[in-house]
Amino acid sequence: MASLRVLCPAGLGLLLVSFSAVADGDALSDRRIYVAPMGSYTFNDNARGTSGGYGGEMAVGKRLTRFLELELLGFYTSYSVDDSKFPASAGPQPSSSSLYAGGIGANINFLPQSLPGLFLHLDVMGGQGSSMPGPISDYTTTVFDAGLGYDLPLNLTLGGILAPGMSLRVEGLYRLDAHGRGQLGNSYDGEHQYFQEGVVNLGLRIPLGGRPVANPNPPEQPTQVVPVEP
Repeated sequence: MASLRVLCPAGLGLLLVSFSAVADGDALSDRRIYVAPMGSYTFNDNARGTSGGYGGEMAVGKRLTRFLELELLGFYTSYSVDDSKFPASAGPQPSSSSLYAGGIGANINFLPQSLPGLFLHLDVMGGQGSSMPGPISDYTTTVFDAGLGYDLPLNLTLGGILAPGMSLRVEGLYRLDAHGRGQLGNSYDGEHQYFQEGVVNLGLRIPLGGRPVANPNPPEQPTQVVPVEP
């Protein structure tokens, strides 16, 4: 588990450094800051002792190069506790529990020519579990997400209320809740040191401000005088 916590952030850092080194000439023209509010559904790990979770995620990001966007992001998920996953000896359990986290992430567009909307998403966040079932109710954790996403362009501005360039954002992620505690949820053997879950996010990517214009006032070309032969 210790090696996993070291390798995941290290791998994310190496990817960010390598893609940030792309020359400025390869960068896309749209460098506006954007917000991405999303609703989410979590396919819970059975060892958590809950049913699937509903929640939301918010990202604020900016494109740095043709291949890379960096984001600040956070999520909140609410689970319904499934009493059937606990023996009667475990006693009464809370009716619901929650997990929330915040951190940094990156979107890597590895096929900018053929599939410009497709991206690989990676992030690492500090998290907090609250009112969890089992012997441990509250805990701190490190959350890692990795998966694929797609930005589908939408021609919607609602009469100028929204900035041009908005898109529909869809993500399918693998989430590792690396809590490092073997007594969470319905695990009593001390072996489950993390939860593995699938997450589906659906929302919008909304750039802030008007669409940038590359050169609104191009310089006038000097008049060329063509000599006339006598």
